[in-house]
Amino acid sequence: MFQRFSRYFNPFKTINQIRDNSDNNLHEELIGFYPLKEFDAEFISTTIIEACNHMKLDLNKCVGQCYDGYATMAGCISGVQKRIKGMCPRAHFFHCPSHRLNLVINDLNVLPEVRNCITKIKDTITFFKESAVHMNVINSSNCKLTKLCEAQFVEKHKSVRQFNEKYIVIVEGLEEMSTSKHLNSKTKQRSLEILNAITTPNFVILLSIIAKYSAKFKFISTILQGVNIDLQEATKRIQELLQIIKNDRCNNECQFNLIFKKAEETAIKIEFSEVVKSINNLYGPLLDNFEEEAITWYEIRLKKPCDPNTQIIDLLEESKYYPAVNTALQIAITLPATSCSCFESYQDMGKIYNVQYEVKQFGSNSHSQK
Repeated sequence: MFQRFSRYFNPFKTINQIRDNSDNNLHEELIGFYPLKEFDAEFISTTIIEACNHMKLDLNKCVGQCYDGYATMAGCISGVQKRIKGMCPRAHFFHCPSHRLNLVINDLNVLPEVRNCITKIKDTITFFKESAVHMNVINSSNCKLTKLCEAQFVEKHKSVRQFNEKYIVIVEGLEEMSTSKHLNSKTKQRSLEILNAITTPNFVILLSIIAKYSAKFKFISTILQGVNIDLQEATKRIQELLQIIKNDRCNNECQFNLIFKKAEETAIKIEFSEVVKSINNLYGPLLDNFEEEAITWYEIRLKKPCDPNTQIIDLLEESKYYPAVNTALQIAITLPATSCSCFESYQDMGKIYNVQYEVKQFGSNSHSQK
């Protein structure tokens, strides 16, 4: 099926349009869908020309044609654009800027680290979306995942952003599934494999980098797909994106430090989440609503300056509004770190006993002389 759009500019305005200052008179309209019995350049170009003739469009006024970079469409020897230009000399070919941007981004996949990171994101999303049971594990946290497709530019960036935003929830979901008694061994094994794959330091850092620039690319890709954008606006937006990337390269150390800091915070949250679950498993009956309180308290603590000399006992006052956290801190303080103090007390008792024995046997004078 071939989808055909026509974009045109109407220089003739009505009186009402002039009075209303309706100067923007650029139109992009869908002409229709046309079945393709064959997929070669000759048949496609013939279909396009027949569709234009059927709509009674003046091909002498056709000034441009825009496709993706696929050889059948963009080929400079016998592609669709070349064949149409042979019939319409002023119909110059323009490579779709949104497709070109996507091709540049996809070229990053030549880096093994980036390619592996994208593959792991795809596998994780596929694992959750292939089963309603899997999705229910993370749906309680309002976690929405969009399938990552290389050909859908905006959706691809959206997918990476969602994955990055819900990364902690995804990790916790995989941890829960890997130890669940209600899932079969194959599912538990697969969830553990994915969990190990997406919790490595390299993955966490690369995910932060890819997510940062996906947010920038999504904004540009959305604009480039607009029905009212023209070449001047498209060029302007691309130049703005290039300038942003150049600025980041000039300040690469600063930019990486910011990204690394976020990745480090994410890794700490994962580690903290595991610690919270371990504490809850050990002392759950003594700690009501501990997991929720601990995470909330921890997120608030992250925003405050951290003193490396802070002792556990110093946190009791800060946690007074979080009863479960306060109790957990009291337990941490109470836990015995060593038995040496008990042993030393026993030795002291032995010394006292010896002194009392000597006093009893030899009298206080003999002891004082000693």
